[in-house]
Amino acid sequence: MTKDFARTAPKSSASAQPSVSPQMGGQPASDPSADLQRAEANFKEGYAALQQGQTNVAINLLSLAVSSAPNESRFRAYYGHALATNESTRRLAETELQAALKLEPNNSQYRLMLSKLYRDLGFPRRARGEAERALALDQTTWRLANCCAP
Repeated sequence: MTKDFARTAPKSSASAQPSVSPQMGGQPASDPSADLQRAEANFKEGYAALQQGQTNVAINLLSLAVSSAPNESRFRAYYGHALATNESTRRLAETELQAALKLEPNNSQYRLMLSKLYRDLGFPRRARGEAERALALDQTTWRLANCCAP
């Protein structure tokens, strides 16, 4: 059973803050709603690329989404998920997934992503711990959590 995690992932409650430029007399440097719309479009395209196996394209687009809206947990989590597919970027993937969980600590899907990453990195205790936390949050993740059992 494949879930469309991009659609099912809850939206973060954090709101984007406009950046303020001193050269502009303290006025916002850009329209935050336009930045968020651009970030959302990049996220959707990046997620679609990830689903199609175009990892490098996905990483670039998801990176743009994160840059435009760093407080959007969904963007951070899927950027981390994409980075996890490449052995050389797995440590950065860990950072992004942890950032997503800092923004949304009760998201069991993000915890499972981090659990799988820890398994791939060869950290079975960490993988198991994250899987157990995911299970504690959402009993329906039991089948997915078993992926990380030693």
